[in-house]
This record gives sequence, C-alpha cells and structure tokens, in this order.
Amino acid sequence: MKNTVVRIKAELENVKRLFCDDEYLWIFNIRDSTSSLTRDNIQFRKTDILEIPNSRGTANFMIKWTEYPKYSTINFVNTKNSCSYEEVNNNEWRDFASFECRGIELIDFFPSNNFIVEDTKGKLYYDVNLSDQNWCDYNEEHEMCVGIYNLEYEVN
Repeated sequence: MKNTVVRIKAELENVKRLFCDDEYLWIFNIRDSTSSLTRDNIQFRKTDILEIPNSRGTANFMIKWTEYPKYSTINFVNTKNSCSYEEVNNNEWRDFASFECRGIELIDFFPSNNFIVEDTKGKLYYDVNLSDQNWCDYNEEHEMCVGIYNLEYEVN
C-alpha cells in the first residue's frame, strides 16, 4: 500500500529547522476513496490512538462512511526525517510527513499554529502559526531576523 505524503517547500531566513512534535494537530480535508463523500477539517494527533472495532488494529483517525460498512483509517508513519524541514532544504520540496490511509484520501492539508522553529543560534520558537504561509520573529540576543516565507505544501 502506497503511503500519502505531505511535502513542503519554504524560504528560510536564519532558520536551522522547522519541525513539529507528536502533539502537532494535523488538519485535513478528506474524501472516501470509494465514493465522492467528503469531510472538511478533520483533526488528529500522532498521539491519538483509537481501537478499530472488530479488529486488532489501532488508528490515529477513524471514520465510518455512510456508504461503507467498515471503518476507514489514517495512521501516521514514522520515517527518517518525519516532521522536519532543515536549513539545507531551503526552498526545495521535501517530504514532511507520511500517512497510511485505508479507505480515505487526503485532499487538502491545513498548517496549524503549533509548529516549532529552531533558529541558527539554537533558540526555539513554539506555537509558530504557518496558516498564512509566512512567519517571522526577532532574536534580540543575537540581533537577527528569523523567518519562514512562501510556505507551499502538497499532498500526494
């Protein structure tokens, strides 16, 4: 089964790493893979563990479509560089997160406000909001601007 990947690209200014932790709130629009039914703004975290009824498996997100008797699920897949976009990737497309989807297609991704940014001097910025594709701050101790600009993302 092919995983669904969220890829990102951004211009970084004095940013060593853009990342999110296990508590990051993933927000997507989804579609039933067997029909045209959709749901908007579904939300889940990597730490959400749901028991799938009549199964030994678990999922991070689960839905039962009206047209389909089984539950459709999404599970986060850990990969080598999961949820991290580094300085060396500046302005290049990179895989950011991977999901195993059963009975669900991820249509749109919506960045939320709980990213973490590490600047080139090691300072961490929490609850970074990238919903408008740009963010900037100022490191007063080192007198430098820190920013993420023109964030783009795709789901495939």
